[in-house]
Amino acid sequence: MGYSGYDAVVIGAGVGGPAAGAILAQKEGLKILVLEKAARIGGRDISFDGRGFNAEEYRKLIMEAAHTWHVRSEPSLDEIQKGELLDGFTIEAGIHVLPHSEKGRTNILINYLGKKIDLYPALSAGWWHGGKHYRFERGSEKGGNFPWMDQKAQDETGKINRMMVMISGEEAHRYDHISLQEWMEARTDNEDTKEFHYVNATMNCTLNYPWTI
Repeated sequence: MGYSGYDAVVIGAGVGGPAAGAILAQKEGLKILVLEKAARIGGRDISFDGRGFNAEEYRKLIMEAAHTWHVRSEPSLDEIQKGELLDGFTIEAGIHVLPHSEKGRTNILINYLGKKIDLYPALSAGWWHGGKHYRFERGSEKGGNFPWMDQKAQDETGKINRMMVMISGEEAHRYDHISLQEWMEARTDNEDTKEFHYVNATMNCTLNYPWTI
Protein backbone atom coordinates (compact mmCIF):
# COMPACT_ATOMS: atom_id res chain seq x y z
CA MET A 1 0.00 0.00 0.00
CA GLY A 2 1.43 3.37 -0.99
CA TYR A 3 1.36 6.56 1.03
CA SER A 4 2.13 9.06 -1.72
CA GLY A 5 1.67 12.66 -0.76
CA TYR A 6 2.96 12.24 2.81
CA ASP A 7 6.40 13.28 3.96
CA ALA A 8 6.39 10.90 6.94
CA VAL A 9 4.27 8.08 8.37
CA VAL A 10 3.98 7.70 12.16
CA ILE A 11 3.15 4.19 13.37
CA GLY A 12 1.02 4.23 16.51
CA ALA A 13 -1.35 6.82 17.95
CA GLY A 14 -0.49 6.42 21.59
CA VAL A 15 0.93 9.38 23.46
CA GLY A 16 4.13 9.75 21.46
CA GLY A 17 2.86 9.23 17.91
CA PRO A 18 0.47 12.17 17.59
CA ALA A 19 2.90 14.38 19.53
CA ALA A 20 5.71 13.58 17.08
CA GLY A 21 3.34 14.07 14.15
CA ALA A 22 2.15 17.43 15.44
CA ILE A 23 5.72 18.69 15.92
CA LEU A 24 6.78 17.58 12.44
CA ALA A 25 3.67 19.09 10.88
CA GLN A 26 3.80 22.47 12.59
CA LYS A 27 7.49 23.03 13.15
CA GLU A 28 8.82 21.37 9.98
CA GLY A 29 5.87 21.96 7.66
CA LEU A 30 5.62 18.27 6.75
CA LYS A 31 2.50 16.36 5.73
CA ILE A 32 2.10 13.55 8.26
CA LEU A 33 0.02 10.37 8.34
CA VAL A 34 -0.53 8.73 11.76
CA LEU A 35 -1.63 5.07 11.73
CA GLU A 36 -3.21 3.18 14.64
CA LYS A 37 -4.49 -0.42 14.62
CA ALA A 38 -6.65 -0.09 17.76
CA ALA A 39 -10.20 1.24 17.74
CA ARG A 40 -9.13 4.24 19.82
CA ILE A 41 -6.16 6.55 20.13
CA GLY A 42 -4.20 7.27 23.30
CA GLY A 43 -2.30 4.04 23.84
CA ARG A 44 -1.68 3.58 27.55
CA ASP A 45 -3.21 6.94 28.42
CA ILE A 46 -6.92 6.19 28.84
CA SER A 47 -9.63 8.22 30.53
CA PHE A 48 -13.21 7.43 31.53
CA ASP A 49 -16.07 9.83 32.16
CA GLY A 50 -18.01 8.50 35.12
CA ARG A 51 -21.31 9.60 33.61
CA GLY A 52 -20.84 7.19 30.73
CA PHE A 53 -18.94 4.51 32.63
CA ASN A 54 -19.22 1.13 30.96
CA ALA A 55 -17.90 -1.81 32.98
CA GLU A 56 -17.18 -4.09 30.02
CA GLU A 57 -15.45 -1.33 28.06
CA TYR A 58 -13.35 -0.50 31.11
CA ARG A 59 -12.21 -4.12 31.48
CA LYS A 60 -11.33 -4.34 27.80
CA LEU A 61 -9.50 -1.04 27.53
CA ILE A 62 -7.29 -1.45 30.62
CA MET A 63 -6.32 -4.88 29.29
CA GLU A 64 -5.47 -3.54 25.83
CA ALA A 65 -3.76 -0.38 27.02
CA ALA A 66 -1.82 -1.51 30.06
CA HIS A 67 -2.06 -5.32 30.22
CA THR A 68 -3.94 -4.85 33.48
CA TRP A 69 -6.74 -7.04 34.80
CA HIS A 70 -9.67 -6.03 36.94
CA VAL A 71 -9.87 -8.67 39.68
CA ARG A 72 -12.62 -7.42 41.98
CA SER A 73 -14.11 -4.31 43.47
CA GLU A 74 -16.68 -3.47 46.14
CA PRO A 75 -19.25 -2.76 44.84
CA SER A 76 -18.70 -4.65 41.59
CA LEU A 77 -18.06 -2.79 38.34
CA ASP A 78 -21.52 -3.75 37.12
CA GLU A 79 -23.13 -2.33 40.27
CA ILE A 80 -21.07 0.84 39.89
CA GLN A 81 -22.31 1.22 36.35
CA LYS A 82 -25.99 0.49 37.13
CA GLY A 83 -25.99 2.75 40.20
CA GLU A 84 -24.25 5.60 38.35
CA LEU A 85 -21.92 5.85 41.35
CA LEU A 86 -19.16 7.55 39.35
CA ASP A 87 -21.34 10.31 37.92
CA GLY A 88 -19.34 13.52 38.20
CA PHE A 89 -15.97 11.77 38.37
CA THR A 90 -13.28 11.14 35.79
CA ILE A 91 -11.18 7.99 36.01
CA GLU A 92 -7.65 8.32 34.69
CA ALA A 93 -6.26 4.87 34.05
CA GLY A 94 -3.20 5.91 32.12
CA ILE A 95 -0.15 8.09 32.49
CA HIS A 96 -1.25 10.45 35.23
CA VAL A 97 1.43 13.13 34.85
CA LEU A 98 0.51 13.89 31.25
CA PRO A 99 -2.49 16.17 31.78
CA HIS A 100 -2.00 17.82 35.15
CA SER A 101 -0.60 21.31 35.82
CA GLU A 102 1.30 23.82 33.75
CA LYS A 103 4.45 21.73 34.22
CA GLY A 104 2.88 18.55 32.85
CA ARG A 105 4.06 17.04 29.59
CA THR A 106 0.83 17.83 27.78
CA ASN A 107 0.98 21.55 28.57
CA ILE A 108 4.66 21.77 27.65
CA LEU A 109 3.91 20.27 24.25
CA ILE A 110 0.80 22.40 23.69
CA ASN A 111 2.71 25.59 24.53
CA TYR A 112 5.56 24.51 22.24
CA LEU A 113 3.03 24.19 19.42
CA GLY A 114 1.70 27.68 20.16
CA LYS A 115 -1.63 26.52 21.58
CA LYS A 116 -3.34 26.96 24.93
CA ILE A 117 -5.67 24.79 26.98
CA ASP A 118 -7.08 25.18 30.48
CA LEU A 119 -5.83 22.39 32.74
CA TYR A 120 -7.02 21.38 36.18
CA PRO A 121 -4.03 20.40 38.30
CA ALA A 122 -3.96 17.66 40.89
CA LEU A 123 -3.81 19.38 44.27
CA SER A 124 -3.19 16.32 46.41
CA ALA A 125 -2.77 12.58 46.26
CA GLY A 126 -3.87 9.62 48.33
CA TRP A 127 -2.40 6.36 49.54
CA TRP A 128 -4.15 3.22 50.80
CA HIS A 129 -2.20 1.37 53.46
CA GLY A 130 -3.19 -1.05 56.20
CA GLY A 131 -6.91 -0.62 55.54
CA LYS A 132 -6.79 3.18 55.80
CA HIS A 133 -6.72 6.00 53.25
CA TYR A 134 -4.11 8.75 53.72
CA ARG A 135 -3.89 12.10 51.97
CA PHE A 136 -0.65 13.96 51.38
CA GLU A 137 -0.01 17.31 49.74
CA ARG A 138 3.47 18.56 50.56
CA GLY A 139 6.22 18.21 48.00
CA SER A 140 7.62 14.72 48.30
CA GLU A 141 11.11 15.87 47.30
CA LYS A 142 11.13 17.76 50.63
CA GLY A 143 10.38 14.60 52.56
CA GLY A 144 6.65 14.67 51.94
CA ASN A 145 3.87 13.90 54.36
CA PHE A 146 3.60 10.12 54.49
CA PRO A 147 1.88 9.33 57.81
CA TRP A 148 1.79 5.58 57.18
CA MET A 149 5.61 5.50 57.25
CA ASP A 150 7.86 5.71 60.26
CA GLN A 151 10.45 8.48 60.36
CA LYS A 152 13.23 6.36 58.89
CA ALA A 153 11.10 5.43 55.88
CA GLN A 154 10.04 9.06 55.37
CA ASP A 155 13.66 10.20 55.45
CA GLU A 156 14.66 7.48 52.97
CA THR A 157 11.75 8.32 50.66
CA GLY A 158 12.66 12.00 50.69
CA LYS A 159 16.29 11.16 49.95
CA ILE A 160 15.36 9.04 46.92
CA ASN A 161 12.89 11.69 45.71
CA ARG A 162 15.57 14.37 45.83
CA MET A 163 17.97 12.16 43.89
CA MET A 164 15.34 11.59 41.21
CA VAL A 165 14.25 15.21 40.72
CA MET A 166 17.81 16.58 40.76
CA ILE A 167 19.34 14.06 38.37
CA SER A 168 20.85 15.55 35.22
CA GLY A 169 19.77 14.47 31.76
CA GLU A 170 23.24 13.10 31.08
CA GLU A 171 23.17 10.94 34.20
CA ALA A 172 19.62 9.79 33.51
CA HIS A 173 20.63 8.47 30.10
CA ARG A 174 23.26 6.31 31.75
CA TYR A 175 20.38 4.40 33.36
CA ASP A 176 18.43 3.83 30.13
CA HIS A 177 19.00 0.07 30.32
CA ILE A 178 18.93 -0.32 34.11
CA SER A 179 15.64 -1.30 35.73
CA LEU A 180 14.05 0.81 38.45
CA GLN A 181 14.30 -2.15 40.81
CA GLU A 182 18.06 -2.43 40.27
CA TRP A 183 18.50 1.34 40.69
CA MET A 184 16.44 1.44 43.90
CA GLU A 185 17.99 -1.61 45.55
CA ALA A 186 21.44 -0.09 45.07
CA ARG A 187 20.34 2.97 47.06
CA THR A 188 17.98 1.82 49.82
CA ASP A 189 16.94 -1.31 51.70
CA ASN A 190 13.78 0.29 53.15
CA GLU A 191 10.72 -1.66 51.98
CA ASP A 192 8.23 1.20 52.47
CA THR A 193 10.42 3.51 50.40
CA LYS A 194 10.76 0.96 47.61
CA GLU A 195 7.02 0.24 47.60
CA PHE A 196 6.22 3.96 47.35
CA HIS A 197 8.46 4.48 44.34
CA TYR A 198 7.45 1.24 42.63
CA VAL A 199 3.76 2.16 42.82
CA ASN A 200 4.37 5.70 41.59
CA ALA A 201 6.54 4.48 38.74
CA THR A 202 3.80 2.05 37.73
CA MET A 203 1.35 4.97 37.46
CA ASN A 204 3.82 7.09 35.51
CA CYS A 205 5.05 4.42 33.11
CA THR A 206 1.98 2.17 33.00
CA LEU A 207 4.23 -0.86 33.43
CA ASN A 208 3.32 -3.24 36.22
CA TYR A 209 6.69 -4.39 37.55
CA PRO A 210 9.74 -2.48 38.80
CA TRP A 211 12.07 -4.84 36.93
CA THR A 212 10.44 -3.86 33.61
CA ILE A 213 10.53 -0.10 34.28
